[in-house]
Amino acid sequence: SSPEKISAPTLFDVPNPPRVVVDIPQKGTQYKTSKKLTEQNFVKSVRIGSHPNHLRIVVDQPDKNKLSKNLSS
Repeated sequence: SSPEKISAPTLFDVPNPPRVVVDIPQKGTQYKTSKKLTEQNFVKSVRIGSHPNHLRIVVDQPDKNKLSKNLSS
């Protein structure tokens, strides 16, 4: 049998509250939901959670669109 092809990760920003979301396609992800608090220039906190078909990483921003503007550069 041939290996299953997995899609590329999806990256998008959400304006209110400001955050960047990364969805990494995976089947049967078994990652325990977690949250890491930090007060850095571009990151307020990072949340990771499992969904049926993907792993989601959410990067909360302390300042509106500061991180997403830098990702666009």
